[in-house]
Amino acid sequence: MGLEPETTYEVYGLLHGTLNNKDTEPELLFTFTTTYMPTRVATFEKDNRTIEGDVVYSGTNSFAGVKVVEDFTRSRNQIAEMAGDKVTITVTNSKVKIPQRGFSLMADRPVYMRIDGGTRITLPATEQEWAYVDLAQKGDIREVTLESRGKLWIDDYNGDALAMQLAIAPVSINLGQQAQLTAEVIRGVAPYSYKWSQGDSLQTVSVAPTQTTRYSVTVTDAAGSQVTESVYVYVNGLHGEAMVATFEEQPLSSEEPYNQKAPFGSGSFAFSNSYNAEWNSWSGFALAASADTTYTGDFATQQYNNVVGGGQELEGKSKQYAVAFCPGDNPAWGTYNPVVTVMPGSDRKVQLEGVYLTNTAWVKSFATQGDKNFGSSAFKEGSFFIVTITADNGKKVEVPLIDYRNKKREVVNDWKWVDLSSLGEVKTLKFSTQSSDTNAPSYFAMDNLHIKQDASAKPAKEQIALEVVATTESTAQIRWQTLPTQVSYTVSYRPVGADASATQTMRLDPTQQLRSLELRDGYVYTTLEGLQTGTRYEVTVEATIMPAMQTVAQGKTTFTIQATAINAIDGETARVVATPEGILVMGLQGATIELYTASGAQVGRYQITEPEQLIAEQLQSGIYIVAAHKAGEVRTFRLIL
Repeated sequence: MGLEPETTYEVYGLLHGTLNNKDTEPELLFTFTTTYMPTRVATFEKDNRTIEGDVVYSGTNSFAGVKVVEDFTRSRNQIAEMAGDKVTITVTNSKVKIPQRGFSLMADRPVYMRIDGGTRITLPATEQEWAYVDLAQKGDIREVTLESRGKLWIDDYNGDALAMQLAIAPVSINLGQQAQLTAEVIRGVAPYSYKWSQGDSLQTVSVAPTQTTRYSVTVTDAAGSQVTESVYVYVNGLHGEAMVATFEEQPLSSEEPYNQKAPFGSGSFAFSNSYNAEWNSWSGFALAASADTTYTGDFATQQYNNVVGGGQELEGKSKQYAVAFCPGDNPAWGTYNPVVTVMPGSDRKVQLEGVYLTNTAWVKSFATQGDKNFGSSAFKEGSFFIVTITADNGKKVEVPLIDYRNKKREVVNDWKWVDLSSLGEVKTLKFSTQSSDTNAPSYFAMDNLHIKQDASAKPAKEQIALEVVATTESTAQIRWQTLPTQVSYTVSYRPVGADASATQTMRLDPTQQLRSLELRDGYVYTTLEGLQTGTRYEVTVEATIMPAMQTVAQGKTTFTIQATAINAIDGETARVVATPEGILVMGLQGATIELYTASGAQVGRYQITEPEQLIAEQLQSGIYIVAAHKAGEVRTFRLIL
């Protein structure tokens, strides 16, 4: 027997038999009320809708003021489109207000929603993307109305939210600039919360890295769903020149000296990677830092070994490098050949200078010893293993890493420089391998990808203007304007004409609290020590990006440590020192100073009112006599400028 929904029923009982030969009266045992019919999702598909006049019935709701159309954003779906300027959605599986889950909405202008005639709620335009309108927190509902001056579409009323999607666009900046990163979220259930890897919690954040850096953000929607995405900020030089891909920006651990699970960036370049977590397989590029040069069959770890045992040296010892796996482009398997993109986040094309390539230990072992697992013998006359580099303009460069053709027996065992200038201006490079033995592993190693700098353009290295602000008998204080944070400075100085062995060097890091460095008023101050009176010195300052240690700015100047005249007057020791700004007088407060040339001509007279006072005169080089008058005493000082 079927029961009506939302109906109250009474249940009666009769006693069996008779009492005093009379029938018993029915006795009310209990009452119950049926609930409403289960709520179903309105999908608007043919098997989920009926149309009566201008009203569409789908799921367990009626929709007045709509027409059913094909979804132009998703294939093989039908949706409800507003036919006029208002849509009325009414519950059909209940006579009263009941909970409603929510629906997917797409609108080109703001939508005004009212629930049971209540306060108007403004829903923003979605720009041809589906957004989820959450009704679960709105209490019991009987009727929802939607109005808009534009177009709107509805789908999956009382359904789940579409899976949240997150995108962050990569950015290229010049050293010292800031980059803005915005987490663009669609679908899911608004509002969203954000958690960036550097600790920020806003949708848009500003960062100012001094080297190419990876950032990540985790977004959580109102339903508790989470999605995480990463993005690189690519850092070019001070004037936009491309930086070398050294692969040193993300240090790898000794416990796991490789990372093959995600695309990555280095210098001004992006390196592709396709990773299958189910099979722990990958293609494209992987980071590596192995010192092992052997391959004994341990594929899981030894596929990352190269024949050198580390990276190619560039301004210091290099530990890390890239390994490329080239299985060919096979979308069905999710495998692709490696691709390098130049200056991601910009439309710039550049001319490449070159790159270093070498063999992996596995390829060398395969060529020199063969592999019985594949039934392959060692390479012989006519055998080869070649890397082909193809630019997006169609030009190619072929690099034989193993060549047994024409009686050659060439096996690359060191980092080989490959000239890429013939490719012209490029935006992307695709790598592939070819071998005389189709079973040969399709691997090679790469390091230090260079872009050719335009000599006619502004110099890549910023010129640092050095100033000597003070000297004593054995020290000199210099300063220069600060460059971006985390740029380290190397200060070198020696007597003019002296050989390199006389050079003294200091490494200054503004991120560390060092006694030899002071940051003040936009300048870096440091003091050179161990100088000799009467000696002329040359000093050079270089600014480098850490940790790649690439020089981005430099400056040079010379100065002379002048003699300091010392004498006693009125029972106190007095000093007169020549500085680049003039003559510094110390210990002569209250004295009168007269300044004479070596020929006896007076060039100045000054009252000294401070314990240390600078006479800021621009004097010609030569010998000067200083006469100090104080308390009836006269003392003379001899200075060489």
